[in-house]
Amino acid sequence: MLTVESFRAAKRRILYWLRHDCPYVRGSVHYFGTRLYFPRHSSVAKVISWGGVFEAENVWFLKRLTSHGGWLFDVGANIGAIALPLLEGNPDTHVVSFEPSPNSLPFLRRTHAGSPYRDRWTIVEKALSDTESSAFFHIGEAGGGAFDGFADTARAGPSRKIIVPATTLDSEWARLGRPRVAAIKIDVEGAELGVLAGARECLAAQRPPVLIEWNATNLRAYGRASHTLLDLVKEHGFDVHGVPGLVRATDAADLALLMLQTESFLLWPSDRHQPLA
Repeated sequence: MLTVESFRAAKRRILYWLRHDCPYVRGSVHYFGTRLYFPRHSSVAKVISWGGVFEAENVWFLKRLTSHGGWLFDVGANIGAIALPLLEGNPDTHVVSFEPSPNSLPFLRRTHAGSPYRDRWTIVEKALSDTESSAFFHIGEAGGGAFDGFADTARAGPSRKIIVPATTLDSEWARLGRPRVAAIKIDVEGAELGVLAGARECLAAQRPPVLIEWNATNLRAYGRASHTLLDLVKEHGFDVHGVPGLVRATDAADLALLMLQTESFLLWPSDRHQPLA
């Protein structure tokens, strides 16, 4: 039977949880060995806060790709949800997180500052593109920071335009002393081709696998056809494989079919063995 005292005790427990442990009130959650901070209504944190792993399949692939150490370039880092599992699981891996959005940066900085992985984790507060310059950047509400980008994709509602610093992956790789790059992850809401165009030297010298988002809605905001990815990777000597099945797209029809099933693709050097064999 529910008594007044048991009701009050339950109320006290709920209030304590809301004040001290509820992720949406607290704005942080324990995640892969540290505390991850996020804005209210974060679309990324929604998965994590209730015990999940954000983009679990992509994390699994990236952990495999960086299992022997080296550097991962995390392009479009958002609040750091991809970086943390790799840093926790692969102690010889160094992650460089690129993030220009003011919706995500304060939380990424705070997570980094309290993280035990600071000596292997570098934050670059710039967007990546094909040139070093300033660029217009569209941002929505703070919780939709995962959808911020150079173009307005309308995936997170109304947006406003600001100016952010931009650089190239080749320039940043050179500034870091041209370390061994184990993998590159690119999730920049339709601007992925610009990142690849600014990474020609690194791609040629290091031949790193690239895990890339390739989303039809994002591409429409840039006026790009989906098959342009095939043209670019052929120039660099890479093949395109859908994630998680690693089915290879050999032509535009293959790619269009895979895009109905996934937004994640692995660009794999054509001169290497089958992906993750």
